[in-house]
Amino acid sequence: MRTFLTVLIFFFGPTLLMLALRGLWLWLRWRLRRRREARALVVDAEVVGARPGLRAPWPYLLLSVLVGAVAAFFAWRSLHEARPAERVYVPAHLNEAGEVVPGHWIVKPKRETR
Repeated sequence: MRTFLTVLIFFFGPTLLMLALRGLWLWLRWRLRRRREARALVVDAEVVGARPGLRAPWPYLLLSVLVGAVAAFFAWRSLHEARPAERVYVPAHLNEAGEVVPGHWIVKPKRETR
C-alpha cells in the first residue's frame, strides 16, 4: 500500500505542479495584457470570432503525463532497491608499528548468534 501511495503522489505531484505553473503563467500574461490595454489611448473596436478554448494543448498534456510517469517510475524503483550493506566508520588511529592509519569505512561485521 505504501508503494502504491508513493507512486500516486510522484505521478500526480509533478502534473499538478505543472498545471499550477501553467495557470500562474496564463494569469500573469492576462494581467500584463490588461495593463497594456488600460494604457492605450485609442479604443479599437475589433470583431472577434468564437472564444478560443481554454483547454490545455495536447503537447502540454503529453509532457505532464510523461513527467509524472518518469517521476513515479523513479520513486517505485528507489523503493525496491536493495539496501546497501551497513557500514561503520573507523577513525584515524595508530597501528602496532606506530604508523598513522587514516579513517575509513568498513562493512559492519554480522553478529554471530550462538
